[in-house]
Amino acid sequence: MESEEKGELERVLNDLESDNRKLQAEYDKLKKAHDHKGLSPLPSPPEMLPASPQSPRDAELIAEAKLLRQHKGRLEARMQILEDHNKQLESQLHRLRQLLEQVLKHTLYTHTHTIHTLYTHTQYTESTHTRSHQTQIIMTVCLSIYPT
Repeated sequence: MESEEKGELERVLNDLESDNRKLQAEYDKLKKAHDHKGLSPLPSPPEMLPASPQSPRDAELIAEAKLLRQHKGRLEARMQILEDHNKQLESQLHRLRQLLEQVLKHTLYTHTHTIHTLYTHTQYTESTHTRSHQTQIIMTVCLSIYPT
């Protein structure tokens, strides 16, 4: 009976080892496909990580890996915050450009209207000397608004 049980256990063990090789091959294939797509690396399969630290070096490596994962998480969160802030700044810049454009259009309209009013006023002036003087005033205003 013992030899039959021993034979049965060896067959089960062989089957499990075969399944393990197949799963490992599938894992390696998926990992390569994952890495090829440029995604973040997959974690190591459980059998590659020690269940409990076998040596102080294993414990150090596990602790370091844990710290690195935490640091990576903080960096990714910080990057997301910066990206969101950048989007807000871009939106504000766009709005400020729109406001500046409106102000410039209004200013140009106002100055054009002022110049037109001054010019019209000079047309009704009776004296040639006064007209000449008013023309000089208009030119001075124009040059102060639109310097060359």
